[in-house]
Amino acid sequence: MATVRFSDDLRDNVLKNAKNLFANRLDTALKNFPDDWGMRVYKLIYRDHMDTMAKLPAGYLDTITRLQLTGFSSQVSPNPLGRAVEMPMPTGMPIPQRIEDTPIHGLADSGNRYNRDYKLNPFDDRWNEFKAEYTVYCERLDKLFDERDKFADSVNLIMNTYSTLAPALKAWPPLWDLIPADKQERHKEVVERKKKDIQLENVVDLNSMTAVSAMAKLTGGK
Repeated sequence: MATVRFSDDLRDNVLKNAKNLFANRLDTALKNFPDDWGMRVYKLIYRDHMDTMAKLPAGYLDTITRLQLTGFSSQVSPNPLGRAVEMPMPTGMPIPQRIEDTPIHGLADSGNRYNRDYKLNPFDDRWNEFKAEYTVYCERLDKLFDERDKFADSVNLIMNTYSTLAPALKAWPPLWDLIPADKQERHKEVVERKKKDIQLENVVDLNSMTAVSAMAKLTGGK
């Protein structure tokens, strides 16, 4: 039975499992923002046109029940304020099919919002209060993503240090929980075989048996 080696496929699966340890925490953090964010952003974008839109007959405008924010524009990469947030609305709210990134909307970059995703202008004062809250939200997520990536990097370092699974497990036993089930079974088979070999050596003298066999070959069994 062959030793379990860290193939590219095994490495990828282990790293995927390592990152998945943070999935629940990340999901909770991504959803951890005030319930009123959607309406607050909506009202600040359309503050100069809400009365006009409300007077139009039903069907003249599209409606949304969730507002997709892609953050604030930035010349820095990666953008520290570029976390996408899908914010629920308390009810369907009217929106035009197309809006421009003119100052009256407080938007940035491409002004055509066919996909209903909004990127905000960080220099527009209307966003000052919201930007402060959103910054805390992004920093909290960045910290958690950094923690996840550092953990995955450390796991990868262990796999780079050892070419096979057995010594890696000896160095860091919790690695076992990141190993796919089929590789765990294969490793168990390898370990079980080694145990049987060791037990056999305790029962019989393998060296003496080998010597007898070799002598028989040399003498023709005489």
